[in-house]
Amino acid sequence: MAKDTDADAAAAIAGENTRARIALAKDLAKKDVAALVRAFDALGGRKVKRGEDVTPDLDFLAQYVVSQPARALRMMAIDAGARLDAEAFAARIRAMADGEDRLRSALAAEALGLTGSADDVPRLLELARSPSISVAVRACRAVARIGKKKDGEALIEIALDHDDPEVGDHATWAAQDLLKTQKAVLGKMKKLAGKDPAAPRALRHASLEAMLADHLKPFKWEPTLENARELLLAAPAEITINCRDAKRKKLIGETVAWIAENMPGAYLLVRASAESIDVPADPPAAHVDLEKRIIGVPLSYTSQTPKKLAYHIIRVATVLYEMRVGHPYRGHRGWENAIFDSYEVCGLAGLYGVGQGGMNRDRFLLEILSKRPWGGS
Repeated sequence: MAKDTDADAAAAIAGENTRARIALAKDLAKKDVAALVRAFDALGGRKVKRGEDVTPDLDFLAQYVVSQPARALRMMAIDAGARLDAEAFAARIRAMADGEDRLRSALAAEALGLTGSADDVPRLLELARSPSISVAVRACRAVARIGKKKDGEALIEIALDHDDPEVGDHATWAAQDLLKTQKAVLGKMKKLAGKDPAAPRALRHASLEAMLADHLKPFKWEPTLENARELLLAAPAEITINCRDAKRKKLIGETVAWIAENMPGAYLLVRASAESIDVPADPPAAHVDLEKRIIGVPLSYTSQTPKKLAYHIIRVATVLYEMRVGHPYRGHRGWENAIFDSYEVCGLAGLYGVGQGGMNRDRFLLEILSKRPWGGS
């Protein structure tokens, strides 16, 4: 019976034509996002017969990954591709990380970090030199996951040379993950910076050394895809809202309904990652309770519109997701993906001047990062 059920689930997005299958997946996400998650799980978990051609499935999954803004759905598709044929799937993703289309390249770099191997590191290091912050940062994170100790020096050179300090920070953190200690990073950085204190590398070295002195220890990455699959498949049907004030509870309910209708993939992430949405937060000004996995809504936020609250809720849910699947989730490094992802809700909701003809993703990232939202500001 289970096999028949799995076959039925996968059939919801079956076919030979990639474009048609992406349309099917998009339509299913609107109708029943949980069914789409089950379909990806069934597709990735099915037993492939000897000699069976899985090319149509891999082509579909790879194209879906680099065109899907919803992290939850993108992770399920990456997981399906990796379970079907990790090497062939990574080859398709690698070909899409061309650096030309910035969003596609950023999402491809992210996926390579989850499915690729050490053989993909040279390409990722090239992407880490991209002028696009979105691309370069995701490439640095990917190298931190699949790179080797020997790749640490290349990351330090990128940190010293990249025009944008944001990329410099992420390249340094990635190098620290690979080299295991700050002492090792700082030793190599000092050598590569040179002896001229007025040289560009030396100036960047000084700022990076100051940043590292106040930063977390090297991060140990967890097996993300397995964690994500289990988390997303177990998502409850609804998110609990804890609020004693009827008017405020109604506002949060309207916000959640807007997310569910307009961004079903994001709503899945909210339901999977958070135990509840609490108004007010505890303490009252807090955005998130990491220990209890709670999205906090400060009372001062309850004068906002549902669309603005959606931006807040989705962003915090991504931080909780990062924590639960084994990614960095604290401070600047931990909020990076939350800010990257929240560009989508801003575009849909018409917030903060993003969208067609407005602020691009890189500029949005820098502007929001400058506000240090992880500090509660």
